[in-house]
Formats: sequence, C-alpha cells, structure tokens
Amino acid sequence: TYSITREAIALGYLPRLTVRHTSNTKIGRIYVPTANLILGAAVLIVTGAYAKSANLANAYGLSVTMTMMVTSLLVTVVGVLWCVRNARWLLAAPLVALMMAVLTLDTLLLISCANKFLDGAWFPFAVAMALFLAMSTWAKGTRLLRDAVRAELPPLAPFLAWLTSEPIQRSPRAAVYAVTDLDSVPPALVLNLRHHKSIHEAVIICKVTVTETPEAAEGQRIKVSEAAKGYWRVEAFYGFKEDPDIPAIIAKLVAEHGLPIDPKSVSYFLFRALAAPSPGSTFVSLHGMSIIRKWLFAAMHHNAGTAAHFLRVPQSETMELGAEVLF
Repeated sequence: TYSITREAIALGYLPRLTVRHTSNTKIGRIYVPTANLILGAAVLIVTGAYAKSANLANAYGLSVTMTMMVTSLLVTVVGVLWCVRNARWLLAAPLVALMMAVLTLDTLLLISCANKFLDGAWFPFAVAMALFLAMSTWAKGTRLLRDAVRAELPPLAPFLAWLTSEPIQRSPRAAVYAVTDLDSVPPALVLNLRHHKSIHEAVIICKVTVTETPEAAEGQRIKVSEAAKGYWRVEAFYGFKEDPDIPAIIAKLVAEHGLPIDPKSVSYFLFRALAAPSPGSTFVSLHGMSIIRKWLFAAMHHNAGTAAHFLRVPQSETMELGAEVLF
C-alpha cells in the first residue's frame, strides 16, 4: 500500500504526502503515516459495520470478481499495445481470443455476485468509486491549476532579454526556482522581483520530471542549457520510485557542468498556488470540472505536503511565495 501510494504521488494522481524511509541501506522500505491512518480508520469502520467475518463474504466475493475482470481488461490492453508497437500482428488475434474467453468467465462470475450488491457488496464498489473520484479530481485539477498559472505568466525568453537589458540590482548569491514549466517565467521570480526589486547573480530555473519508469538513467539525469547570461534552465529526471533531490542536482551541475556557483550559497524559491474555484464555475461542466470537484481539489491542495519537503531543499534556505489562483 505504501509503495503504491508513493508511486501515485509521483505520477500525479495523489497530493504530496509525508513519506518516511525506514532503512538507510534498502530502497523501497517506506512508511506513509497518512495512508496508515486511513487504513486504520477503514478497518475500524468495516469491523463495526459488518460485526462478523462471515458478513464480509458478500463484499469479498464481489471485490474479487471485479478485480479479476479489471485485471483481464488491463492484460488485454497491454498485450494488444505490445503487439502493435512490436509489429507482432499474428499474436494479437490469439491473445484477444484468449482474453475474451477469460473475460466471459469473469463476467459470469460478476453476474452471479451482483445479486449480493445490496447485502454488503456495495462497500468495495463505493470505496473504489471514492478513490477514483479523489485521484481523477487531483490529476485534472492539477492540470487546470497549472494552465491557469501559466496563462498569467509571460514567455521566458523575452522576459530574460528584458532582465539582462535593465539595470536591476543583483544579489551575490545563486537562486534556484522550482517550476513545472520551463518555457514560462517562474511565478516565484515575478513575485520576488516585484517585492524586492532585485535579482540574484546566478539564477537556475529547475523542473523535476517524473518518468514512467521506476528509475531514471543516471547518464540522462540532467538536461541543462544557458537561457541567458547568468540564467540556466535545468530539467532533472527521476523515476517514480525515486525521491527528487534538488540540492544534489545543484551539486551535480557544479561538479559535472561547471556552473559558476557555490552550492553552499544557494537560495531556493518555491511558489504555492492558493487554489480557488473561478466565479463562473457551475455544478455541471463538460470540459472543465464542476464546482463541487473544484472545492474538493482546493481542499486536497490546501492540505497537501509542501514542495520543500518533496524536493528535499533545506528549510533554512527556502522561501515560499504564494498567490491566489482562480481555476
């Protein structure tokens, strides 16, 4: 459960949660307090509602047959996609025929358990729907919020050209701005410049990209380019089983790419969007999200873990700037 939760967070289907590593030598030995709390509460609710283990038979039967059907569907989809990508056309037809036979058996088993739906079998279905609602709301809400933030920001290239041509006061430290889009100006940079009327001598705009593989290749960990004099764009790649580490990326940039900065004299700037539904939100939306799901996303976003903890940046060297964003 903990590993699945961590991978869902990395892939953008759950908000950031506290993940504690219980081993200094083994990868994957983790503990997620929030997931453990939810599991504990669910066990207490189920125990109180069903009272006896015999009463769980109805719920267990339906949940197992639904799991078998979903697994068969996923195996079919993955198998057909593999055949298409590798041009194994002769294997596609037998695979589909075999899985259709399996799905037929799964369907018969599901129909036989359907009459027990009102006798307690509704519970696993309700839990699955609640998880789907939360995960789909978080994934879509994150995209909408990111698009809303991007719409308010100017493109990076002309903005940097303007910065280099203006006599702006420079601070003698390096600044790292964590972003989700390398082509737009970091919102924290805009707020910092607006309030302090200065900018650091060296500015690194860093994006962390989580790949769909467990681990990213070490030789392809970093992509770096100089956007302007004193400004660098960096994209760091991590697998969904890895933990992002921005200070380690900065040290790697200095050691392997020769960036003229001192890793011990770096300030980290993060942006926290205060999500709020736009005034035009409605209860039904075909292309966006309904106002109910927007409020759900706003509550999840408000209680999500901080980016500083997720990116492993030192708290004493980090400044978080925020602004309300309507989506």
